[in-house]
Amino acid sequence: MLVFRLTRQLRTVTAAAKAVGRGEPPVVLEETGALEVRDLSRGFNQMPTNLQKLDDERRIMLAGISHDIKTPLTHLRIAVELAATQADSEVATGMVRDIEDMDAILNQFLDYARDGSEEPATVGDLNALVEEVCERYRSRGIPLRLSLGPVAPFAFRKRAMFRVGSNLGNNAVRYGRIDSEVETEEDGAMAKITVADHGQGIRSGDPADFIKPFARENASRSESGAGLGLAIVERVVRTHGGRLHLATRETGGLLVVIELPRDLKVS
Repeated sequence: MLVFRLTRQLRTVTAAAKAVGRGEPPVVLEETGALEVRDLSRGFNQMPTNLQKLDDERRIMLAGISHDIKTPLTHLRIAVELAATQADSEVATGMVRDIEDMDAILNQFLDYARDGSEEPATVGDLNALVEEVCERYRSRGIPLRLSLGPVAPFAFRKRAMFRVGSNLGNNAVRYGRIDSEVETEEDGAMAKITVADHGQGIRSGDPADFIKPFARENASRSESGAGLGLAIVERVVRTHGGRLHLATRETGGLLVVIELPRDLKVS
């Protein structure tokens, strides 16, 4: 009986550790049983606090670095634009374009530092948000074919999800080559957003590997950028308790599917 009780408690700790490894939020373990098991459970329960502290410090560092660099970068751009009349216009235009690329990369670092958890969730219309994102591309003459299915209002973080839509839209426009398709639908307890482009897709390795920060594929994903777009999307979706799936389409292009639970508690 003693051995059975001890092994049962150890199996509970093992299952909880595996759940954390899969990205699920950690559960609070009962600190009972043998002294060694109590110490193990107590250490496991302390782990989320330590991980959150490390994550907060990392986010503050990234945000601070990005903010400090953006200020002189803005000054540099103003100086280049003012000097454009006295310098080679092509050289000045190229320098402004490089500064804009650097600024875009810094903005991605800032977005990655903010996972959206600081924003309260409120009940909203996901279709309206997706349509707003797509309209911004249409106003610039970039076609995104939109198909909105019936999705009942539910709680989500609007600013964070807008960043998700913008990152997916940027990916589709940059790599999709031609018209990309955006769809929404309701699937049981989940709300789904699907973005399908018609580019080259991911031709080497498992598409899921390219969710990691800075993961790039030289053959088809070699344009400018920090390689953080999908990582930003995954972080925000995970804070909503959702899932992100990537797949290469049989007809060519990348298929991105986001699943969001419609029972997220309003903060």
